[in-house]
Amino acid sequence: MSQSTLPAGRRELTRSHIAFYRAVIEGIDSKRAWDIYLHVDGDWSEVHSNALMTWVRQALIMEAVAMNEPGLIGLFRRDPQKIIVSSNPTLDEFIAGFEDAGEFGENEMLEHWKAEYGESNPSEERRKRLMRRLQEALVRVEARGRSAPAPEDSVRRWLAPGLAQKLLDAGIDTLEKTAQSLDSRRTQRWEEVPGIGQVWADRLAAWLSDSGIQAEQKPQPLTRQLAPFEGEVQPATLFPSAVPAPEALPSSSLSAIYGRTNQLNARTDRDVIQSWLNARATNPNTLRSYRKAGERLLLWCQYERQISMLDMQVPDCIHYKVWLADLGRKSEAEWIQAGWKIPQKDWVGPRAAERRGTEWRPFAQSRTQADKRLAAQAAGKSCPGFLSSSSVAQDLLVIRSLYDYLLKATMIPLNPWDLVGKQGGKPKGLAAATYQFTSRSFNAEEWRFLIAGLDSRSGDRQARLLAILWLGYGCGLRASEMIGLKMGSILPDGDRWRLVVIGKGEKLRVVPLPSPVRSALLQYMESIGLGYDEVVRLCQSADKEELEQPVLRGQRGRRSSTRMPPTNPLGYTTLFSDVKSYFERRAQDMLVASGDPAARKLGRASAHWLRHTCATLSLKSGLKLQAVQKLLGHESITTTQIYITEDEDALQDAMEDFTTR
Repeated sequence: MSQSTLPAGRRELTRSHIAFYRAVIEGIDSKRAWDIYLHVDGDWSEVHSNALMTWVRQALIMEAVAMNEPGLIGLFRRDPQKIIVSSNPTLDEFIAGFEDAGEFGENEMLEHWKAEYGESNPSEERRKRLMRRLQEALVRVEARGRSAPAPEDSVRRWLAPGLAQKLLDAGIDTLEKTAQSLDSRRTQRWEEVPGIGQVWADRLAAWLSDSGIQAEQKPQPLTRQLAPFEGEVQPATLFPSAVPAPEALPSSSLSAIYGRTNQLNARTDRDVIQSWLNARATNPNTLRSYRKAGERLLLWCQYERQISMLDMQVPDCIHYKVWLADLGRKSEAEWIQAGWKIPQKDWVGPRAAERRGTEWRPFAQSRTQADKRLAAQAAGKSCPGFLSSSSVAQDLLVIRSLYDYLLKATMIPLNPWDLVGKQGGKPKGLAAATYQFTSRSFNAEEWRFLIAGLDSRSGDRQARLLAILWLGYGCGLRASEMIGLKMGSILPDGDRWRLVVIGKGEKLRVVPLPSPVRSALLQYMESIGLGYDEVVRLCQSADKEELEQPVLRGQRGRRSSTRMPPTNPLGYTTLFSDVKSYFERRAQDMLVASGDPAARKLGRASAHWLRHTCATLSLKSGLKLQAVQKLLGHESITTTQIYITEDEDALQDAMEDFTTR
């Protein structure tokens, strides 16, 4: 049902509707008025604006009937958009603004007005008086007492018909259920309600909050409280019995260990981690890695160990190390038998969960990984952990650096992690390191199989994924470096294009953009509405904002009603999950088509394998070691040497020739 035919009274007439109506009849652009007063109703269009004006007029007539004001009824029945009022001032307005008006009589002032604006138009005066009466009537109606939205109210009563219908189709019929669904949405786009994107969902959430409509608060188990950086525990040495709020403690006890006088000016574990991140996480990639490790330790200390991070001793460190390594590898019965308080399943959530959403957890896994884990448990087989051995080692290395930071800040007397043996780490010897890295790369045949599954003409998402694969394979870029690419990073120069890349430690390097990579990138740009000429123009623009536009762009905020290119940068999680999901899908294709054992290798690949592949195959093709070092941005040539391999067939031929001489 359109707003123009919606019976007045079916939906509440609010002060926002009246304000929009008044703004339009006073000459304010309807789009601007819509954005100010009615943005929760969705995007402006002329059709929606005209329909709403008609509906508001109908609702005003019904209000005048309820007020028993016949004069207002007749007034509101007039279409205000047909009351065309000249911009010329009335005689009274003219006199009020005329200098020395007191020295002239009324007839003389009338002559002045005619000289300025021409003959007076009686119908014009009537229209102006009518407009003033209409404005006064709106003030009277607006001053009436109005109902406030209530949680049990139907969505039809307060929301635009189109929005209300989408909610009803999704089984959401009250404002409280709407708030509940928004609070628990799995993604920012609110996928539970088709047709409502992130922008519209955020506007609706803000309107509900302003109206006092909150999601029903249900008792949550302890594990639901596993939210990032929430509910810090104070050092136990300060509180031998109960743990009071920090504000209730005397300042002297706070300053003893965790007060305002310490080097970090920290009062809680959260303050400590935030100080460490600010001081040591110098780029987005490092920040993401350090924050994950810090959050996991903080939440483990609070919920599993119930101590402050500053109170960790060597036994606590050993327990955390074992806990991190075993998480996901044991059955739930074995996990509980080992003495852990919180079940394993309560530590893990879905990938790409909103950080402040109900499904966020310190560890994440895809649906495919979850299904494989359940199948392995059902078959009585061992399961991989939520973190690989190398990831566990990386987390512990990061935690060790956190405690080094606390030691230097004199927050702790010694670093307990120095007394705990290191786990994992880099393989010993160059040969072992070479095997580790080259076993995580594709050969030429596997690479061709990968790109054969994508067609840049099948939409911008496939075109973007193809560009990502080529940037990793053909330029050796890390995922964080791809995301950091701006239009100004591209340097077009005839047939020789280059990329300016910001690598680890904010170091700049310039890498060539080979023609297959350039072609994939331009096809992606074209798929989002940026043709070749526009790409070249943006890359060479003198406008800083145009140069800062991202190369790889996400879908968030993009609407089907506009053909404008998306402007938001692609997120790291989206890039990682898109590549990982595609590799798993192609692995399944390979297994079904040929049963090739290589499918298993393809299924465990990640985006970083593309960089390994670039290094391994470029060295094998004859590129000099120093050239590959420059391409990859390695500080030490020893790191690049890891990728040097012998072709096994060539080695066997050589040894056969040597031994049969």
